[in-house]
Amino acid sequence: AFVLEMRKHRVVRPLLRVAEAYGGPLVNREAGSAGAAVDTSVREPLSADGTVNSDNAYAVLLLNSPSQIHRPFFGSLWRGASVTVCADGGATRLHRTFRTEYVPTMIAGDFDSLSTEARDTFRESGSKVIPLPDQSKNDFEKCLELLAAGTGSVDAKPLHEVYVFGGLDGRLDHTFANVGVVQKFAERFQGGIFLISGYSIATLLAPGSYEVHAYTQYEGLTCGLLPVIGPATKVTTHGLKWDITDTEISMGGYVNSSNAFAEAGPAASTSDDTAWAVAAGRHVVLIETNAPILWTTEIKDSSKNGES
Repeated sequence: AFVLEMRKHRVVRPLLRVAEAYGGPLVNREAGSAGAAVDTSVREPLSADGTVNSDNAYAVLLLNSPSQIHRPFFGSLWRGASVTVCADGGATRLHRTFRTEYVPTMIAGDFDSLSTEARDTFRESGSKVIPLPDQSKNDFEKCLELLAAGTGSVDAKPLHEVYVFGGLDGRLDHTFANVGVVQKFAERFQGGIFLISGYSIATLLAPGSYEVHAYTQYEGLTCGLLPVIGPATKVTTHGLKWDITDTEISMGGYVNSSNAFAEAGPAASTSDDTAWAVAAGRHVVLIETNAPILWTTEIKDSSKNGES
């Protein structure tokens, strides 16, 4: 039997929010008859009275990065977020691309790249401007500290996850630093921190067992598992084209890049989640790791989704 069948594991759905925002059919394994797929209502981060459902509250963070803004994902996630943040020049980028269509809850950083026009426009529109001059941390880390402390949250309720646009493209040292920041704050947000570019989405998997759902409407077949701090000496997958069993992944050794989802999905169902996800046409991958690894998938039609 596959090793994950007998162990508890965490379900990870990186693009669940996007799927819900677009109103696509989700499968409710409890409401339908055996194996039947039924539509469910959209899970909203806000209740009818405007308060945040603590299990659904999330933030969107825009970094000052040259990466493309995936327009469909950005708009749907931004509109449903309980907190929206621009890291320094991310506000300049937001203003240049969308003008005042999207106004952040707050702008934070050392402001070495924030334009006066963007700062004044957003401040007049209600954004909180928070100068954070500490040069021992990058602006991404400073913003996550604010979010982890509950700054800007409705009713100060904890955030479940954070979606970060930028951080995967541009200068290599910035990319590595951003991945390090994600690892530092991974345990502060139960639902995860997701880095989104015009080409990829990535999230850190801490040591443990996972069931990852990929939304075939938005994610392509290509995926990968990458080491982040030292080797992961025992990594096992099920549901990939090239599965691995108790395999070591390390820089300078084997790196599981350019893998792909198996079209049939995992042969062994480890939970009801697996069964209804496969029935809904999603890719499901079971992963077990004894050290932090970065899980990444490609975004479909990335060439069509960048900013103009």
